[in-house]
Amino acid sequence: MSRSTVRTATALAGALLALGSLSGCAAGFNAATNKPYTPTNGSIVNVGKMAVRSVVVVGNENGSGQADLIAVFVNTGQVPDALTGITVQGADPVTVPGGTLNLPIGPDQPNRVLLEKLQATPGQLVKIVMTFRDAGTAEVTALVMTPTGLVSGG
Repeated sequence: MSRSTVRTATALAGALLALGSLSGCAAGFNAATNKPYTPTNGSIVNVGKMAVRSVVVVGNENGSGQADLIAVFVNTGQVPDALTGITVQGADPVTVPGGTLNLPIGPDQPNRVLLEKLQATPGQLVKIVMTFRDAGTAEVTALVMTPTGLVSGG
């Protein structure tokens, strides 16, 4: 091998090594892998000391009729709170079971609220506004799914 071929090969190897080691810095501190996200179909929202998790709407295939709003409420405060109202885009006015849903301190079990005459097909996103007695009002966009899609994860 000639000296010029060896120099060219060495320079090329050095350039590739430098390129590989420096390319990881291009994303900086705002890389997508550094941002929190929800690896589920359920949406999340925080308001005051209330954390709402796994918010989904489970409807039927044709996108009309009854549906269920499913959510988990986690009260991180020092006193119990209550869910006093819900509005869902594309559904009749929502009645909170019992008028209010009492939310003790700590995590709660998944809650279901019946939605009447929901006009949204699976795959659509609907706006949901939840009002809490103490925490305030939270707005979240939730995915409409079928029961089969919910069980299969998508």
